[in-house]
Order: sequence, then C-alpha cells, then structure tokens
Amino acid sequence: DKPDVYADDCFAEQGDNYAKRPVCTYGEGKIKVAIVGNSHAGQWVPAVKSIAEKRGWKLDTYLISRCAVMGELQSFGEKASSEACAEYANWTTEQIEKNDYDLVISSSRQSLTIEGEDMAGSEAPAQRGFEKTLRAWKDTGAQVAVIKDTPFPGSTVDNLPDCVAQNEQELSKCSGSAEEWIPVDPQFDAVKSLADPRIVSVSMNDKFCREETCYGVIGGVVGYWDHSHISKTMAEDLAKPLDSRLQAVLDNDKLFASS
Repeated sequence: DKPDVYADDCFAEQGDNYAKRPVCTYGEGKIKVAIVGNSHAGQWVPAVKSIAEKRGWKLDTYLISRCAVMGELQSFGEKASSEACAEYANWTTEQIEKNDYDLVISSSRQSLTIEGEDMAGSEAPAQRGFEKTLRAWKDTGAQVAVIKDTPFPGSTVDNLPDCVAQNEQELSKCSGSAEEWIPVDPQFDAVKSLADPRIVSVSMNDKFCREETCYGVIGGVVGYWDHSHISKTMAEDLAKPLDSRLQAVLDNDKLFASS
C-alpha cells in the first residue's frame, strides 16, 4: 500500500550519491504546485494528488531518499552523499524559481544528525537550515506550506502491518504513547520561528493520536505500510481534511477554486 512515487521512480537515491534528480508530474492545470522533501514528503503525494485533481493543480515532485532538504551537511558516513544532500536544497530552490510555482508543500523526517552533532544537538542547526531554505522558497514568489511530520511507530513497533497481522484481536499492541511516537520536527519548528504569513504549517497528527496515545490502525485502515511511512490508503483518506486545513492557512483564493 505504497504511494505511486515508488513505482514511478520519483526519488533521488543515496546509492548513486543523488546524481539523478527525477521530477515526476501528476495532473494538469494552470496552478503549479511542488512537493519537496524526503520519504515523509513522498508519503503525502496520494493526498496532494487527490487535491490537485479536485483543484486543477499541476503537481511536480522533488523527492530525495533520507536527506532532509535544508542545506546543512548531514551525517551519512561518507562525504559525497552529505555534500550532494546539502546541494539538493539549493537545486530545488533553483527549480522552484525557474518554474514559478504558486505553492510549495514540504514535509520531512529528521533521521540523520547534523555533522558533528548528536540528534539532540542537531535540532537547532537543522531548524536554522530549514529557516534559510523556507525563506528562499518563499522569495521565489511561492507560498510555502509545511506538513508536520507524522507519528513514528518504529519507536516501539518493528513493522506495523506485521504487528496487525499478529495481533488482530489486540490492536492496542500496535499503538504507542504520543511521547514515544511523536518525532522532533525542526522544519515545523522553523515555520513557527519565522512567523511569516507566506510560510505556514498544518498538522494532521490528531488523525493518528488521541490524548496521549497514537494508533497504527485508524478507522479500520492500517495507517502505515512499514514502521514509518503512512499507507497510500491512509493518505488518500486524509486528502479532504488536508485540503481544508491548507485552505484555512493559505491566503490565495485561486489555489482553491475547483477545476
């Protein structure tokens, strides 16, 4: 139950040091939208595709495996990937400016440390990197919307579908505490720090968590296809509320005119 971006080979891959930078395009329309980030941006493509079809958007993907797109050197264990990851942020800004996007949507999982830091020490420099990159995207004339990173079952569950298969009568074993599952998100924090009306954020995490518990199965839907990424079905189910929340925070009527 993966998004089509995997079958469509839409990711820049670490294996070739991100030498290939594919861009996949979905839909047609005068409104141009880019979705940027690592696999935790890719997981939202089914929802954004659905919105694009409804709204008459042309959607381009700028997706890269593992790399958090914010321009800082991250610890890959080898220099070439670290430098190529950092350069990807500059390249995406160039593409956004060249293609004159109306909206840039981004989301990111921070799974790598900043070089020279541990994970806790990486939060502040990563946030500064995201602030710089988000401002650069906005300065192209686009509006920018960040989707807060989703809960991470991998903190307590090796594989969510396997957990469901093994515990069909006791699905609570496939849930976890919000404290354990809600990840750090320096990109989301960067939006709050910038306090710029053209750089906004939305969170969908209330669809996964209630009070202090986050769930792997939501409304009868297996929410993740592995230990980390939301399923295509879950993303499609969230298209309508995501559309509403983006419309509430983005000051751009033409984005939300039905096609």
